[in-house]
Amino acid sequence: MKTKLLTIALAALSAFGLTANAQDTFYPGFQWGVKGGAGYTVGETSNFGKLISPAAGIDLGYQFTPVFTLRADIAGWQGKAVYLENPWTMNYAHLSADAVFDICNMVDFKAGRVVNPYFFAGIGAHLRFNNKADSSTPGVTIPTDHYYWDGTKASYVGRLGVGVNFRVNDLLGIFVEVADNATDDRFNSKKGEFFDQQITGMVGVKFTIGQARKARAAAAAVAAAEADKAAAEAERLAARKAEAERIAAEKAAAEKGEAERPAAERASAAKAEAERIAAEKAEAERPAAQRDAACTREGALAAAVEAAKDESNDIFFTSEKYNVTASEQAKIDDFVEKLNADPDAKAILCAFADKATGTHDYNMALSEKRAASVAKVLEAKGIDKSRIIIHWYGDTIQIFETSHKNRVCVMICK
Repeated sequence: MKTKLLTIALAALSAFGLTANAQDTFYPGFQWGVKGGAGYTVGETSNFGKLISPAAGIDLGYQFTPVFTLRADIAGWQGKAVYLENPWTMNYAHLSADAVFDICNMVDFKAGRVVNPYFFAGIGAHLRFNNKADSSTPGVTIPTDHYYWDGTKASYVGRLGVGVNFRVNDLLGIFVEVADNATDDRFNSKKGEFFDQQITGMVGVKFTIGQARKARAAAAAVAAAEADKAAAEAERLAARKAEAERIAAEKAAAEKGEAERPAAERASAAKAEAERIAAEKAEAERPAAQRDAACTREGALAAAVEAAKDESNDIFFTSEKYNVTASEQAKIDDFVEKLNADPDAKAILCAFADKATGTHDYNMALSEKRAASVAKVLEAKGIDKSRIIIHWYGDTIQIFETSHKNRVCVMICK
C-alpha cells in the first residue's frame, strides 16, 4: 500500500513539473545543501514512536547533465532499538556517494521548472559509536543472543531513496527526501535474519552557486548582444537621415534649375522623369527588398524555417561533426546551379545544432563551423565569397521537431 501511494505521488509531481514554463538552457555546476529531520530504526516493536530519533546531514555534489548528479552525502545522528519494550540508543554517521537522477528531465528539460522529483542510490562507509545497549544500565534489557558492541565500529552502508526539490530561484531550492539506509546486522545490537535499516526523512535547502553564476553570465552575454543590435540600428537610422538630407539638397538644386526652363518643356520633362523614376524604383526595390530582408539575421531565420521544409535545401551533419558528407554533395551542386542562373542572387547559409547534445556554448561554435564548411564548398565550386552570407544559431532555435534533424545547414538563394 505504501509503495502504491509513493508511486502515485511521484507521478503527480512529475506531471506538475513537466507543465512548468522555463527557458531551456542547462548549466552544469556544483551544488551543496544542509538537511535535518528524523530517522526510524527498523526493529521488533509495535510501538513506532519508540524507534524515532533525530537525523541530519550535508550534501556536496556536481550536476553533470540535466538528469544526472553525483553527490557526497554525510549524515547521521542517532538510532534506537527496543527489546521487551525497553529502548536504548546508539549514534552513527555515514559518508556515501549518491547517484541522483531527475525524473522530469528524463522526459523534457526545463531550467525553470518549480517541482523536480528525483530518486537516488548510493554506497559508502558507516560508523557507529556510543552504544547504550548495556545490560548493567538500570531499566535496559537486551537479548541473550545480542550482537552487543562498544567503542567505534565501521561497516558498509547502501542507500535508496526518493525526493522532491522545489526551485525558488537560480540559486536556491528547498527539498524533501526519504532514504532507506541499510548496514550490517549488528547496528541495533540484536541478531536478525537481514541487514539493519535506518529510514530517514529530511527537509533541507540546496544552493546551486556554480549553475547560477553561469546563468548570469549567459544573461549578460544576451544583454551585450542586444546593446550591439541597438547600436547597429542607431547607425542605420543615422545613415538613412544623411541620405534623406542629401536627396533633399539635390532636389532643391534641381528645382532651382527647373524654374529657369520654359513651362511647357518643364512639364513634359517632369512627366517623363516621374514615369522613369517610378518604373526604375519599382523594379529596383522589389528584388532588393526581398534580398535585404533575407540577409539580416532575423530575416534569414524566417527564410530558413520556410526553406527547410524542402530537404533539397538542407545539408545534414552527423552528431558533433561539421564536415560535409558525400551524400549531401548533390544538394550543393543543385544549389550552385541556381546561383549561376541568377548572378545577382546571394547564397544565405543558416546553420543549427541539436540541443540534446553538448552545451549551449559548444553548440553555438559547432553551428558556426557547419555554416563555414558549406560556404567553403560553395567557394570551391566557383561561387564568389562576396555572394555568400552565413548565420549560425547554435541550439537556440530548433527548426525541426525531430531532434537529430537540427544538425543542419539550410541553403537559401535570394
